[in-house]
Amino acid sequence: MSIVEAMRLPSEGTLRTFSVDKKLPPLPLPPLSHTLQRYVDSVKPFVSPSELAKTKDIVQQFENAEGKMLQEKLQAKAATNKNWVEEWWEDKAYLENRLPLVPFCSMTGVSPIDHFWKFGPGRMVKHASLWMYYTIEMWKLLRTELLVPTQSADGKIIFSMYQFRRLFNCSRIPLPKRDRLDIHFKTEKEGFCPSHVVVACNGHIYIVDAIDEATESILTPLEWEQQLQFVIEDAFQTLGQGISILTCDNRDTWAKNYNHLRKISGENAQNLHLIESAISVLILEPNIEPETASEMTMSSIAGEYKNLWADKSVQIVFFGNGRCAGLADHTAFDGMISVTNSFYIYQSLVETGGVWRGPLTVRALPKPRSLSFVLDPILMEELNSADLRLIISKSKVVIVRETFSSYGKAYTVKNRIHPDTFVQMALQLTYFSMHQKLAPCYETATTRAFYNGRTETLRPCTVELGEWIKAMVEKEMKADEKLRLLKIAAKKHDDLMKEAREGYGCDRHLFGLYCIAEESQKPIPDIFKDPSYTKSGGNGNFILSTSLVGYTPVGGGVAPMCLDGYGIFYNICPDSFTFTISVMRDSTETSATKFFQNLCKTFYSMRDVIDMGKGNSSVKHKAHL
Repeated sequence: MSIVEAMRLPSEGTLRTFSVDKKLPPLPLPPLSHTLQRYVDSVKPFVSPSELAKTKDIVQQFENAEGKMLQEKLQAKAATNKNWVEEWWEDKAYLENRLPLVPFCSMTGVSPIDHFWKFGPGRMVKHASLWMYYTIEMWKLLRTELLVPTQSADGKIIFSMYQFRRLFNCSRIPLPKRDRLDIHFKTEKEGFCPSHVVVACNGHIYIVDAIDEATESILTPLEWEQQLQFVIEDAFQTLGQGISILTCDNRDTWAKNYNHLRKISGENAQNLHLIESAISVLILEPNIEPETASEMTMSSIAGEYKNLWADKSVQIVFFGNGRCAGLADHTAFDGMISVTNSFYIYQSLVETGGVWRGPLTVRALPKPRSLSFVLDPILMEELNSADLRLIISKSKVVIVRETFSSYGKAYTVKNRIHPDTFVQMALQLTYFSMHQKLAPCYETATTRAFYNGRTETLRPCTVELGEWIKAMVEKEMKADEKLRLLKIAAKKHDDLMKEAREGYGCDRHLFGLYCIAEESQKPIPDIFKDPSYTKSGGNGNFILSTSLVGYTPVGGGVAPMCLDGYGIFYNICPDSFTFTISVMRDSTETSATKFFQNLCKTFYSMRDVIDMGKGNSSVKHKAHL
């Protein structure tokens, strides 16, 4: 059975894609004492003894006073809500964020398609057509509920598939202060679901029907080629209105312009509905030809905004040479959802060699429909000013995507170290080697084992990890001692990851306590005003924002959380680690390229310690740092 076949349920399968979602257990609410102890532990690597003593006093007072009251209110909420943090998290982490979605909030990624596709002039339409065929195939699997539900490695736990309902036919709607997420997707059992796709090119917006109405079958790649060729020929007769650029602006500015756009004309409102309800967006950029993975990533998230509808949950950009990069709105779902979609398409291409092997006939299909908006002088001025503003904002984030290929998962498993734990330790050691200090770190831990679960935060920088890092930079320390400390730190990380996945991390609970205080119009507790809270990553100050995006070659990333931070997202394969590293261009402290270069040195150092620590305990190790 091929990988693609394994992702599809047989038509008679009983375990449908969304069949278990409503039966999943509620998200746990941890005991207050457990969360506060985990929080204090996470603070220790970043504060002095006197600061720690003060923080412990604040935490103790909180636990005995307002914390107890807030916990009771939170328990009451959890008793009637299967996921007590869901609405707060979506609102405050995403919908209330007023920054432009690109380049600051959207996810971007690429697939390694070089080994089956050639690139150059004339390749864009052919490649995009095959990609869209498999995209619609994935949409069809979700519509018919024949995508195999995600399970734990041992097959004992079935994860929530709820976020897949937001993968297609979904859009974020701009509103003052807090946006809204509109979901138009429905399964076949639930009723009608829009089956058109938005295609954007040269500032124009087109609607392409992805399903042949007469036969109810999806368009073949050859039919997509015909439709896309029409779009390109039509789009380059004149420069389009470039309405999409407004979606890339500050959210309150876009909300004001969105409201004005709808009020001007009923036609505008209809056009917006067509875009918002579409399956996805395909962007054609024949005049942009990136070559490397880093260039493709940058060309998608910081390229031509007159075609990019930032509000849509998923978009794919195809460039003139046939290369491509994906974009996704993080509001709608987490990274692994878009990775699953991309991996399905990627693996379908792998199994066919990137060549269409189906019917060669092309049906008579309706031509793509061009959307034209009614504009007034106010919006014409907004289009011009937005273009100037976004020249600045699109340059704020720098992203590189690079691969370390000297070893990978196979080596770490052989040495009985979890590969994710191994990478997290390497990231911390690399940061320390560059900046001479430890970094508060956010690592994503999935809570999809619970009802509508998304993520918990794992704080990987522990006291045990700090002790290992100190040992690694001590050149005279024996390798076997470094290996001993490595294993202690690794076990600590493994234990914390297990807790976080089971809903017992500290961050979502602390966030819930903050929200319930705010909702109850109570004063914000001192625990959240304590400098230690910020120093350990609170209030959006995680210097390393990290996530494992799977054990496949398909991946991507998002911007860092703060000015002097790094966004580091990684794929783990048997013989390699691939990283998407982002930094803020205005930072004087960070460099994505230098971080990757030092990370490679770290991987060699860690391998030396493991090999020498096992082989000869008397050998003194000289680190590569």
